[in-house]
Amino acid sequence: NTNTIKVFPNPAGSILTIDYGNFALMNGYQLRIENSLGQQVFQTNINQQSDTLSLGSWGGNGLYFVHIVDPQGNTIDIRKIVLQ
Repeated sequence: NTNTIKVFPNPAGSILTIDYGNFALMNGYQLRIENSLGQQVFQTNINQQSDTLSLGSWGGNGLYFVHIVDPQGNTIDIRKIVLQ
């Protein structure tokens, strides 16, 4: 199954929105976000249409990686976001 995930705005300021598209296809999937050092800054189960994240506690500006992880723990998609 293919699904279109939208991450916006990019570059981001204080808020990031992630739209999972048809999230019903993503039962058991997780969203993980890591900083450029590979440290996890956010994780959630995908169980709704979208998430709006406050970026204040992420540790500052820079490059972050959004991982979509399947129920077996495999990363199936990675998106890059920039915090300004």
